[in-house]
Amino acid sequence: MPATIAHQTAAPVRSPTARALAFDGLFGLLYRDQFREFAGIVGGRPKLCVPENIWDKYLWRKIFDHDPKFTVFCDKLAAKTYAASRCPDLPAARVLWRGRGIDEAPPELLAGPGYLKSNYGSGFFLKLDEQPRRLDELRAITKGWHRGWHHTKPKKWKYRGQWGYKNVPRMLFIEEDLGCENSGPFLDFAVYVFGGNVTHFTVMLDHKSDRVQFARIEPSGMRAVRETKGPQRGGKTMPLPEDFKLPVSADDVCDFARRIAANSDHLRIDLMWNGKDLHFSEITVYSNAGFVRYKDEVLLAEMTQAWDLRRSWFLTHKQTGWRRLYADWLRRTLDAQGPCSQA
Repeated sequence: MPATIAHQTAAPVRSPTARALAFDGLFGLLYRDQFREFAGIVGGRPKLCVPENIWDKYLWRKIFDHDPKFTVFCDKLAAKTYAASRCPDLPAARVLWRGRGIDEAPPELLAGPGYLKSNYGSGFFLKLDEQPRRLDELRAITKGWHRGWHHTKPKKWKYRGQWGYKNVPRMLFIEEDLGCENSGPFLDFAVYVFGGNVTHFTVMLDHKSDRVQFARIEPSGMRAVRETKGPQRGGKTMPLPEDFKLPVSADDVCDFARRIAANSDHLRIDLMWNGKDLHFSEITVYSNAGFVRYKDEVLLAEMTQAWDLRRSWFLTHKQTGWRRLYADWLRRTLDAQGPCSQA
């Protein structure tokens, strides 16, 4: 059993109504696999009927908010096209090849430099010029990506619940390595946007390595006083040096992210700095698979309050059957609680 995340208290505890208890009982039966996963990672039973914290809201999104745009956002190739339509002045790494199988890829591109990636899932990438790879080895690696348990197999995507990946056509592609021609630091930005407002963004140095350095930045560009560790990938995550300075304007980072996210209730917009320019990276619908790892309870509460579910596809589009009854009731319940705070 994985270590659980300590619960935050993002909203005052309310006595559940009879209807709320009925909905929660129904949801616990219909989505018991997702409830079981939530209990194993976060700890306790989610408040799904009227979500009370950030993890509840991500689980609610997985189960109810099946916005057709999520399929576009979760497709790394389609997301590039979408971002270009929103921000034509923001470049992205060029796609050098795309195809359904590694055998279709030109051998000269497989020799690098570049990144071999899948257009779905998380963590499915391979730097091509670090060491030569035999074709049979690449075939085995990419076959493993296609079997990715967390999103794609019919029985498994229901467990993880990240619906946005379900209808993404599986493709492989080779992307240029943006760091080849620049000597400056290569940085990854993750910008958390809620209804057009940015709560914060993170910056990571050497993100795709075991020596990640991390900092959290306020929208003003000031480094967060309440520092937290970033996501770990096979090694320790260390804070960036105290004298670290952003090489790009925080206003530009936030502006590009807001323009791409548009009026979505919540998206994480990922950008890259290659030592010279900002580039679009990807759009993340389920940040950390819906289990944000921050230990800063104040920040988690700020994110929870900034996420207004009334802006979601589920609550702004007509539903049918019992989902319509639930959506109407939830909308009235959220309206009665008053407006969400703005970041």
